[in-house]
Amino acid sequence: MTNFNTDVYTPARVQRASATMAHGLSEVAHPTPLFLETPYSELWSRHFGSAVVSLSITADVALLAVACKNRHLTVLSRDGELHWSHRFADDVTATAIASTHHVAVGTQRPLDGTGTAYLFDAHGKELFNAVLESPVYSVTLSADGARLTILCKNQTRHIVTRVENTYQFSQTRDPHPQDSGHSDRLLAFKDRVLSGQEQYARTSSVALSQGGTAAIGSLDGKIHLLNHHGKPLWSRQVDGEVWALAISENGSIIVSGCTDGTVKLLANHAHDAYNEHISVLQSSAERLDSVAEQRFAVSETLASLSQTGLTEYAVNWLNEGSLKLGQEHLEELVIKLLSEDVQLFPKHYTSHFLLAQAHQQRQEWHQAARHFTWAGQDERMKLKSFTLAGESFLKAGLPFAAKSAFRRARELTVTEEAKKTLYTLGRIHEEQGSITEAQKYYEVVFTLNPNYLDVCARLQNLNNQPSVLTAQTGAEDKDWYGSLILELLSPVSQRGFDLAQQDTTAHPRTTELTSVAEHRQRLLSIIAEFALDSVDKVADAKLDYDVAAYMRYDCSVPEDEAKKSLELVNMLDCIKHYGPFGKSLDIGAATGRYPTLLAQQGIQAFGVDLEPMAVEYARQKSNGALNPNFHQGDARALPFESTQFDLITCMMGTAAHFPREDFPTVMSEIHRCLVPGGFCVISTWDIECPHLTYLSIYSHEQKELMRQNAISRADVSRIAAAQGFVVEEIRGVGLFPESLGYELDLQQDGPDRIRNLLDMDLAFKAKFPDLHGQMYMLIIRKI
Repeated sequence: MTNFNTDVYTPARVQRASATMAHGLSEVAHPTPLFLETPYSELWSRHFGSAVVSLSITADVALLAVACKNRHLTVLSRDGELHWSHRFADDVTATAIASTHHVAVGTQRPLDGTGTAYLFDAHGKELFNAVLESPVYSVTLSADGARLTILCKNQTRHIVTRVENTYQFSQTRDPHPQDSGHSDRLLAFKDRVLSGQEQYARTSSVALSQGGTAAIGSLDGKIHLLNHHGKPLWSRQVDGEVWALAISENGSIIVSGCTDGTVKLLANHAHDAYNEHISVLQSSAERLDSVAEQRFAVSETLASLSQTGLTEYAVNWLNEGSLKLGQEHLEELVIKLLSEDVQLFPKHYTSHFLLAQAHQQRQEWHQAARHFTWAGQDERMKLKSFTLAGESFLKAGLPFAAKSAFRRARELTVTEEAKKTLYTLGRIHEEQGSITEAQKYYEVVFTLNPNYLDVCARLQNLNNQPSVLTAQTGAEDKDWYGSLILELLSPVSQRGFDLAQQDTTAHPRTTELTSVAEHRQRLLSIIAEFALDSVDKVADAKLDYDVAAYMRYDCSVPEDEAKKSLELVNMLDCIKHYGPFGKSLDIGAATGRYPTLLAQQGIQAFGVDLEPMAVEYARQKSNGALNPNFHQGDARALPFESTQFDLITCMMGTAAHFPREDFPTVMSEIHRCLVPGGFCVISTWDIECPHLTYLSIYSHEQKELMRQNAISRADVSRIAAAQGFVVEEIRGVGLFPESLGYELDLQQDGPDRIRNLLDMDLAFKAKFPDLHGQMYMLIIRKI
């Protein structure tokens, strides 16, 4: 069998390390002496202290050029040794490097919208520069560095040609065949990368090898590798939004640059030659008519894929239906393949998860539970894995193990997203000179992970600041949230994704961040209008139905009040943004909080609750007022005539009190009682949140019951559409882990408490738009 694990560009020390690994596994009974744990190896990682917006490499990766948001360009060798650096007066938007080690750089000047193109020799000496009418979108250098092509954002194209010892500058409309590489053509498609690969719609960077191996960087901090057929080979989590990527000509080296300032050099074992080899093996196996011959050919292919660490790719191949083998035999191959993988590498948690799913399909509950439990050791898979483990334990007849698994699924965790967000906020406060605030964020990150990026060095540097300066800067009131948006937006603008003048569609990341900023302004206006930070709150709904429980609910602990406050601000915004409304109904009214609130806004408000004692309690609180009006009734058969209300609400997790199988009936009743065009707002627990805690008043048994009843975002959207609703919006609420609220003093009573909670929530949303919070707010409209 051909061994493709020796890469053309692997440094000698990596080869020695590989030889050591091979020696250590030489006695294992496998077709080849070496099994790779992953199809890639990290050769080194460097932190540049500022978001990486562009990077380029020579064809043999002998040299790298890295440009950062702080306008620094660094040129270094493949081993990470500095060759030269340069600081520019304007934002860097593009880089290119030739085999001769000449470096081209394009910039933009935000103040007047102009751009400048530069050319440097191998030692960093400036050879040429030209000021342009438009920011530079891309620069391309010929292999010998004698021809530079500049493409501007206004689509003008300029050519710089070396003639003897001088450089001639000209403008052209016609593209030259050498002026555009594979990566430039892909970038021009923006998010529509590789003919509609929808799973990579949040693409932020692309690099393509000579043989068609594609590396894709995403906004969720991942590098995805696809073969020349567009099929996923592997994915790797890195340290931030991947706005810069480069790949060697043969696909064996990948370089990534992230918004946290980290550059990584990876050896890719699934390079062009290997992918071509595997493609031939797969095609040959798929064409065989003899089942016996196909089994043998498939086994040979699987052995090669396992050797290279491409187990997930192998499983996808077996499941895609291109083979003539029977379903039972394919399932056995999947289980055998994954079992061998987790035996060799017990920390391959994704393989454990896939193996558990395979056993689950065969109703082998003990084995499914075992491997789901293993998969739960990965913090990113903990919630889903332990939940599925609990369900498998129940079907295996092990109720105590199931109870333990469900409890572990709900254990508090501080995610990588939380650490990244806090670190980013610390840097923003530091840049603004708010030393005390910066220290607070850095200290929390340090306790979570003392080796996180350069947090230790930054803390030491801040501790050396003069105490007078610390006191002065700590008291300043600065718009750190606006700085966060600018921080996250800058890589988008510097990468120049909006290429054409007539292309008025903004990059999705720009749209997201602009939307979050506008949403924040609306919510802040709500806080100011209703003076929410200057009055005490009362509050909400319940499960235990006695007066003492209601009082406990109305006067809850700080972490519960944080959830209620965030929900309240968002609800008031919904009333203002989607209203006006004349007549409302609150389902599960309990203490009467929302009917009372809506009545105060001049709305004829009704509340309904299943428990008579809840209705009586709410009536007593309203002191007999006619508005709001409370009724006892079942949400599955609402005691109201059809088309009565233009707003129906169901708040603070009440929807999770209904048995899951009854939820479509509840939605049908809501649809019946709404007028055409009427709105429904449902705020409920998000079971996909990794730090979900519910309310403190609930027992473990009640929390488990709500987990079983809770509906995911995807399912609730599908049910709403089936009942005749249009989903207007789904908002995440409570995106930051509860424990961080204590550590950052966000839950302390005092001025700006709600604003601080809101800003932290929206900071997480800006940094990670797809993050799940403790709750989600579903806003739907009756057609």
